[in-house]
Parts: sequence; structure tokens; C-alpha cells
Amino acid sequence: MAFFDIASAAAFMLCLGIALAFILAIANRKLYVYEDPRIDEVEEMLPHANCGACGKPGCRPFAEALVKGEVDPALCTPNSQDMTEEIAAFLGVELGDHTKRVARLACAGGAHVAYFRAEYSGLKSCRAA
Repeated sequence: MAFFDIASAAAFMLCLGIALAFILAIANRKLYVYEDPRIDEVEEMLPHANCGACGKPGCRPFAEALVKGEVDPALCTPNSQDMTEEIAAFLGVELGDHTKRVARLACAGGAHVAYFRAEYSGLKSCRAA
């Protein structure tokens, strides 16, 4: 009796697995979304900083916009000049102005803009941080 119960459970699980695999295979074919293979290649040429300096939320959306021709490769400021030229040559587009920009940050904090809630015992200047 026990052998029959185990064998029937195993057979049921086997049939269930085959049926679900068949359903997944059909769903994969019906729901397939074509994606331009150049997007992956362009994304590999980007620095993967996901900084948003180009105006896109990350490197993947920037690569998609590059392949569609919506943006200029020079908008990626962390990318080197050589890689930017390589991306432009790969996509067959003209390279725009690629000037290196440097972020200038200024400390705007202090007791005059923040409420005093606790005694701070750390570094006393933004430059030290």
C-alpha cells in the first residue's frame, strides 16, 4: 500500500511538472519581447555608474535612448573620450561636444540653517569630510 501511494504521488508530481513546463514554454513564445541586441553592446561600453548625469535614470535607459537615436553619446559625462568615440562609431552617429565637467560642491549647512537638536562631536568642517 505504501509503495503505491509513493508511486502515485511521484507520478502526479511528474505530470504536474511536465504540464507546467509546457505552459511556461508556450507563455515564453507568446509573451516574448524583442529587444535590439545593440543595447547590450552599447551598455557594456558605458561606465556603469548609473549616476543620472545624462538625464536618464541609469546606464541601461541611456543605452536604449542611444540606440533609438534620441540622445548624443557625449551626454555621458563619466565616460572617457575614447569610449564615447567608440560608441559613436559603433552606432554610426556624429559625436557632439564632449567637454569634461567637474562637479563643484559647496557646503551650505550650518547652525544658521539647521535646528540645534544634539551636541555633535565629529569633524568640524566640510573640507575634512
